[in-house]
Amino acid sequence: MKTMIVLPSLAALPTWVSRICCVGLAAWAATVSAQEAVPFRSGSSGAFGPLNVTSNTVLDLPSDGVFHCTTVDIATGVTLRFNRNAANTPVRLLATGPVQIEGTIDISGADGQIWGQGGAGGPGAFDGGNTTPRLQPGQGPGGGRSNVNEPASHATAGGNVHTNLYGDPLLLSLVGGSGGAAVNVNAANRGGGGGGGAILVASDVSIAHTGSILARGGVGAGQNHDNNGAGGSIRLVAPTVTGGGRLWAESPDRWARGVGRVRIDSLNRAGFGFDHRAHYSAGANLIAQLPVEPVLRVVHVAGQDIPDSLAPGTVRVFLPSGSSATQPVRIRAQLFRSVVPIRITLYPENRDPIEIDDVIDNTSADPTEKEFAVEFPPNTPTRVHVWTRRAP
Repeated sequence: MKTMIVLPSLAALPTWVSRICCVGLAAWAATVSAQEAVPFRSGSSGAFGPLNVTSNTVLDLPSDGVFHCTTVDIATGVTLRFNRNAANTPVRLLATGPVQIEGTIDISGADGQIWGQGGAGGPGAFDGGNTTPRLQPGQGPGGGRSNVNEPASHATAGGNVHTNLYGDPLLLSLVGGSGGAAVNVNAANRGGGGGGGAILVASDVSIAHTGSILARGGVGAGQNHDNNGAGGSIRLVAPTVTGGGRLWAESPDRWARGVGRVRIDSLNRAGFGFDHRAHYSAGANLIAQLPVEPVLRVVHVAGQDIPDSLAPGTVRVFLPSGSSATQPVRIRAQLFRSVVPIRITLYPENRDPIEIDDVIDNTSADPTEKEFAVEFPPNTPTRVHVWTRRAP
């Protein structure tokens, strides 16, 4: 997930823009067979060397989120965590040799606070809603709504009202869980839980997993944790996968609601019986990631182009006082080669999200750009997200 943020300046209509890669590529994944991928290569160059974790460790994610390892060994009784990078990408642990996980890899979302911040999402995931300057919704395609005390959604619905599902069941396109909303319960404003992160573990040889990989949603601070973050995504890929460890990508306390996704791809699946809490599937799709991944980007907002070469980080865009509330937002779809359903979501600072559903026809011209006239709430910092979604 590559994100660009445009922060407000001294404007009447400041706008934040997030540029999000596509969130669901089931149709692409169906074209890949195990035979085409043998002998399997994880994509690791081995440049990182061996990753041996013998004590509790927090690693900074590289800018692309990829660790090019020779081997990976997480010892019993220790936990490996990651600091998110500027682009908030998923974690990708790639190895030329064996991977052994006896301890814990934890990319779970953080908990929400009472009268404070929503929990940060894990790597590749979305944050929970803050309590100020008003009760804010959770971020992400399945983010919780501030007026609905229910967990966020991902592979399954967070509740009976909020049912936005998203993601790629084969996890060729990794994305984490959405954040829970800030809510008011018993006269206290309570932040939403962050979404569980997303991780790929791939080896040219084998993965032995007897420990825990946790991509759990953060606990919301609401009563009965009704504003939890959704579970994230976990994918293991190797010719041989063995073990019976935990693969937990659920929303805490209510793992049947707002769960994430787990996918195992291996030619030899007789040696594992994992404890999974997620929307689970297994197969022999031995490919670590698509060679060319379709992308969906915001490329122009309110008179300013956002170049592809712009590094993740912050730029400033502002509209002078008296500008029209209706401003252009241009979206680019590339390498889908189909009609792409999209959703543009505005996240104003002081009101509920505004959603615009449409399509971009990417069947002939590639890339394809389409411009939308979007009405922004006056005098309100507003984030703009765009994504495409496929439910299972």
